[in-house]
Amino acid sequence: MPIRSFTLLLGLLLLVATATAQKSSNYLKRLEQTDRVLYFATPVAFKAKNPKVVFEADFTLNYSGQDSDRVVLHFSLLSKEPLKAVDSLVFSDASSGETVVRCAEPGQMFLERGKKNWHTRFETQLSQEAYLEVLALGDRFQAELFYPEGRKSRFTANKDWRRSSEIVYLILSNELR
Repeated sequence: MPIRSFTLLLGLLLLVATATAQKSSNYLKRLEQTDRVLYFATPVAFKAKNPKVVFEADFTLNYSGQDSDRVVLHFSLLSKEPLKAVDSLVFSDASSGETVVRCAEPGQMFLERGKKNWHTRFETQLSQEAYLEVLALGDRFQAELFYPEGRKSRFTANKDWRRSSEIVYLILSNELR
């Protein structure tokens, strides 16, 4: 009986482990080009309470092996009021408050009215090194958006970010040597 119970328990554990395992392609897509590789990180959404804003960020790395390779960050802001401009976006360590990277004046791509919210899309860039530092923050991740009228929104790590950043960081820090 003990062997049968052990076998049944082991089978259940393997089933649970398989069911909860995530493929890395759920978080990072890799597209080979002639002289470079494009990496697309799946968007992650964050919520701020005051003002009530959803920040959805997706990163694209255009990697050619050069130190000058940049990461393009597209992000959407969903809100009750239209957010027409952002002065800066700051990624920092929520524990220490230390700034990891400051992205100045993200450019607006579009502003549109949805059924319930305004949707504003922005674009900015950061270095490959800074992107890896942002990913390495894991659960200490914090993003702050500063608006022209002096307001700001703060977004902290959530379950989706913790999972995604860990996987994307491990893959990119291994492949980008």
